[in-house]
Amino acid sequence: MKIEPTKTILVSLTVFLIIPILALAEEPPLEPSMPGRIEGTGTYFEITNSEYLNVSLQSTEEITVLLESIPKTISLNIEASTSSNFTNLTIGNLEPNTTYSKFEDSYKNEAVFVSNGQGSYSWTQDLTRFHHLRIEEEKGTIIIPEDCLEYERWDEVTKTCIFINDSAPPNFINSQDNIGLGEWQWTTFLPEGRRYHASVVHNNYLYVIGGLGTDSTAVWYSFISNDGQINQWNFTTSLPKTMANLTAVVYNNYLYIMGGWEPYGPTYNDVWYAPIYKNGEIGDWVPTTPLPKGTAAHTSFVYNGYLYSVGGMYRYPYFPNQYYNSIFRTSINSDGTIGSWIEIGVLPTSLCAHTSFVNDGYLYIAGGFDGFRQRNEVWYTPIPLDGVIGIWATTTPLPMVKSWHTSVLENNKVYIIGGGSDFQNVWYAQIKSDGSIENWSLTNPLLKGRASHSSVSLNGYVYAIGGYDYGSNTYYREVEYASFIAEPPTISNLNQYKSDGITTINEEGITTESTVIFKAVVSDPDNDQVKLEVELRGFDEPFTGIYDGGILSSEFVDSGSEATISRYGLINGQYHWRLRAIDSRGAASDWQEFGEVGNVDFEVKLVPLYTQVLSSYPSDEETRRWSGRAYAYATPENPYPTCGWTIGNCGCAITSEVMLLRFHGVTTDVDNNDVNPLTFNNWLANPDNDGYWPDGGVKWEKIQEYSRDESGFARIVYDGPIDYKDNTTLDFYLDDLHPVILYEKVMVQGELTSHFIVADGKLATTYTIKDPAWYNTKKLTQTAGSYAHDYSNYFYGLRLFSPALALRGVDSISLNLASPAELLVIDPQGRKLGKDPINNVEYNEIPGGVHYQEGIGNPFPEVPTPTKESKNIWIPHPLDGKYDIRVIGTDTGSYTLSILAYDQNGQSKDITYQSSTTAENIQSFELNYSKENIQETQSYRIVNIDIKPSSYPNSINCKNQKGVIPVAILTNNFFDAATVDSNTVRFGPNNAQEIHRDRNGKAQRHLEDIDGDGDLDLILHFKFSDTGIKCGDQETTLTGKTLNGFNIKGSDSIRTIRGAEKQTVITKVSNLLASLYEVLSKIPSRFLELLGI
Repeated sequence: MKIEPTKTILVSLTVFLIIPILALAEEPPLEPSMPGRIEGTGTYFEITNSEYLNVSLQSTEEITVLLESIPKTISLNIEASTSSNFTNLTIGNLEPNTTYSKFEDSYKNEAVFVSNGQGSYSWTQDLTRFHHLRIEEEKGTIIIPEDCLEYERWDEVTKTCIFINDSAPPNFINSQDNIGLGEWQWTTFLPEGRRYHASVVHNNYLYVIGGLGTDSTAVWYSFISNDGQINQWNFTTSLPKTMANLTAVVYNNYLYIMGGWEPYGPTYNDVWYAPIYKNGEIGDWVPTTPLPKGTAAHTSFVYNGYLYSVGGMYRYPYFPNQYYNSIFRTSINSDGTIGSWIEIGVLPTSLCAHTSFVNDGYLYIAGGFDGFRQRNEVWYTPIPLDGVIGIWATTTPLPMVKSWHTSVLENNKVYIIGGGSDFQNVWYAQIKSDGSIENWSLTNPLLKGRASHSSVSLNGYVYAIGGYDYGSNTYYREVEYASFIAEPPTISNLNQYKSDGITTINEEGITTESTVIFKAVVSDPDNDQVKLEVELRGFDEPFTGIYDGGILSSEFVDSGSEATISRYGLINGQYHWRLRAIDSRGAASDWQEFGEVGNVDFEVKLVPLYTQVLSSYPSDEETRRWSGRAYAYATPENPYPTCGWTIGNCGCAITSEVMLLRFHGVTTDVDNNDVNPLTFNNWLANPDNDGYWPDGGVKWEKIQEYSRDESGFARIVYDGPIDYKDNTTLDFYLDDLHPVILYEKVMVQGELTSHFIVADGKLATTYTIKDPAWYNTKKLTQTAGSYAHDYSNYFYGLRLFSPALALRGVDSISLNLASPAELLVIDPQGRKLGKDPINNVEYNEIPGGVHYQEGIGNPFPEVPTPTKESKNIWIPHPLDGKYDIRVIGTDTGSYTLSILAYDQNGQSKDITYQSSTTAENIQSFELNYSKENIQETQSYRIVNIDIKPSSYPNSINCKNQKGVIPVAILTNNFFDAATVDSNTVRFGPNNAQEIHRDRNGKAQRHLEDIDGDGDLDLILHFKFSDTGIKCGDQETTLTGKTLNGFNIKGSDSIRTIRGAEKQTVITKVSNLLASLYEVLSKIPSRFLELLGI
């Protein structure tokens, strides 16, 4: 079998051959006579009638002693009778040359000695206080672990003694490392000695009632302080008569006394009650329904509104006495009176001088005197709510026979105090939930052994009051008290959580919050309230147990509940922690480290809060430097219509990116500048970097270039947008410690505006965030307040980023359209992405591609303006080849089409087109993408051309090498052919150039309304032999640039013929004009000037 860890095991091997005899020949009777005893004051004492050893005791100082010699044990109570602090003692008449164990005040304080050849032993004894000593010839205690090896094996790991044969030593008693009572202390003595009295407590007042003494009718009361000390004793209303061996209870602010006897007089059946006032005084005594018979040395209690009387005796002045086994009960009325008594059961035997107590619906009887002998049985039975006491069961008996002892209850433990033959000892045991009692344990002994005393408990303290000393007629005034030592609480289910208290942080896990919550279930064997203490240290700091701010405490909670501690304001770093539980009486469990000892328990890695507006994040000084600076390309005179012109107005996106950069360790940029909203903005606004879309939106991909280190490695890569509330992707990124930028739409002064924030952590039902504008917002579910916004746990899209260390970013194509139009893209395989507003069809056919809208808003505008969102397309890992881009008008207005393309090496190209549109107007662009080399990527605006204007089917004699092909670039409402740079125009497979040149060799421009629509078109001419057109070709293309450098492209159908074809008049005229123009172009310019041409 195993003995529980951290407990001391007491095995009593002392055989007490005590035969109790009640002698009532003289007053006061009823204590059992004890041979082998002597007491008194002096310097020499000798026992002459012991059944064991007739020992003597010699002292160098005058002392007061009680010396007993009973089989196998010598007991000595000693205290000073003078001012001496110590004395030299010699005990004689022991067995010569024999080993003895001497215990002082406790079985833990053992000293082993060997008597000399004359059977004597001497030692120096402290006299500064009362002491109780026991001398045993045979070892009377076994202390675990010291003596475990004498029996079997001590297990150091489990702290248990292993009995291999599954058999404990005889008379095994579980004596734990004193978790019963603390050391007893003296408190204010009674006004006079008292025994056979009763005591109760009520409203922090202690009452001592009747008993034997000089004034046996006296009732005293005193207030008990929180520290357990009893204050001055006061007299209150005396008893109506002398009453000893009475009982007393308190119920509903009334004090009840029952039974008792008067010396050489009758045994009473009286029941009296008196009101108790708030100041501690009691009122007049009033008689009520008497007991069925005169009763003394009984017990009484109140349970469930009923008053009980248990056992007792009828004491006659002369033999024989009558002993009772009856149990009576009566109801208690609200006015203090009681009803008729009825007998509801009987005890297992007649008993007096016993104790009774009620716990959790069970009535217990412990020890007592049955008229013949003292008993050590403990009986218990359930108390029915409506009546008859049933069958009694026995449980663990008292270690010693007992009478005239007392008992108190505290947190499911029962304490037996004094009385019997070991009248200084205090025993206690745990009461189990099934009503049975566990093994008895010794705790600290009384300072003064006593019997026929009274005991009460209050506020964590137990009191032993008055009493009697065997063998003398001394009634004690002394009152002593001790604190209940609580069993340490236990801890289970300890864990660490994020700020919601629900989401766990795994051991060695990383949290992006500055708050960590610690939880554990605390349980207390004494059912005390319990609190947690957590010692939290940096991982490189040792645990100290010092209250220097590293130890946190919870509130007290009920046993079996969960206790919580929150730690706020943590900074980046690794941490470890341990915890312990402490109950309301100070009993503490051992420190228990979370997780595996030596591991990092959690790491804090915060997304640093940066704001676009003036704040203390990261500091007032820093935010003042950038919040009022110009954002992107805006100026005070030319702000962005939807947000304004400063970083404070428009900088939510770039400030959110700064937070991500710094979280991932990117604190200096590609130019070795500090990463902050100002330097990032300046870098993006630099024309060489072209980091903003025309409407002020940030080009998210540019972070790849901005984050390059000195070796050219991109440290952050843009993974693209998601245009809806995608919790799955958000959770995935956050689980990988990749914060995400959320796209929000917020109502500001009645207008809906766009905003970007950072999501940095996942909780059970929401997300933690960093907001660059409403910087007091910590969660998506936060209530609105000062610089705190309520996002209602919603977002409209994601912007995804990952840390990287590569020479490239993500090869991609991004399109941005700020206009009253929609975007539609067709890839080289004919797959579509975007929206056709004419047919109201959205396409999402290109893998990984996203068609979405976003804008930039002002969180604190002077004049609220709704955000106008641009249309965007993002295509990751695009195919080589031609992408058709269509701008389809939804209203009349101008637009800007911007293209940002990255190749697989991380090199980029920015392209911008500007034009206007109307509803259902379709304008086309072409992007020829190369993922190998971004410089080979070209884009064109598609223009309308007409080969051989006014002819159809545009026939070309592929055998006439001298032929000239006229081509018209047509003007319409959205494109002016006059903006084309004729020198850049190329036609046909061989990129033929305009044949007409001025005197400087530049291509001649000829503007004419060739299609009769009222605007001027550009006419160009190309030698057939230069074009590379071959017989059988059905289409050919023209390319060029506008005067401001934008590429154009147009195509038209052709029909090639092998010979002369009848020419139309227009063709003839066109060819004539072309020939004339060619002739004129060859005439020197000075002659043309003379001719006026």
